Amino acid sequence: MGYRCAICLTLSCEPVKLQCSHLFCKLCIERTFETSKERVCPMCRAEVTKDFVMKIDKEAREEAKQSNPDEYEEVLKNLNKLKLEEKKILKIKIKYGNRHKLAERPTNYHKNRSVKNKHIWTAFIEVIHPRVKDTDLIEKVKFELHETFKNPTRFVTKAPFKFTINGWGEFELPMTITWKKHLKMPPTTFYHDLCFDDGGKWHEYVFRIHEDLIKPKTSASKVKVKAVKPAPFK
Repeated sequence: MGYRCAICLTLSCEPVKLQCSHLFCKLCIERTFETSKERVCPMCRAEVTKDFVMKIDKEAREEAKQSNPDEYEEVLKNLNKLKLEEKKILKIKIKYGNRHKLAERPTNYHKNRSVKNKHIWTAFIEVIHPRVKDTDLIEKVKFELHETFKNPTRFVTKAPFKFTINGWGEFELPMTITWKKHLKMPPTTFYHDLCFDDGGKWHEYVFRIHEDLIKPKTSASKVKVKAVKPAPFK
């Protein structure tokens, strides 16, 4: 087991040793860090510093090869196929949270006029990618406000997926994305603690998706061709 990745459990052809000495496939640990909020070892939870370079441990790679040459060649063959497929994978960043500013003219809270709605905040979800738009992925977003709001469940069905409202207090704000049907992905819910400090607060979430799923190819049988009348002979 000494030369096997602690994530995929296969013989590691491109081993990377973290600062804690635990060994992982380079591809496995890169994927883990991409989608995790924490940069820690999956085995011992030791912090991996930002200046740590993901370089292949050549000595460990040679030892892995010598330990089982046949398995090593098979894993290497599969890894090369995976790398070709990896080029078609897009890493999509979802940014979600709230922006905030103080109201110039606070309004009365509808249940208690002594309480002022002095905060203006905007809840939002947006896609960050040079080739992908919000509308390529998102069908709608549900924002679940505190029960003291009028109409606490809000749906936004077109981009930009955000809304602005006045309020007086902070609370946990669940945001649920319904993805486009062709993605065949279940809804994703993010939980955000509303923040009225420093202009608000937001988070980033990264997920991976095959580029062919972003804009599905239209079947030739479904393409509608507009008929054009031929010009009359003169």
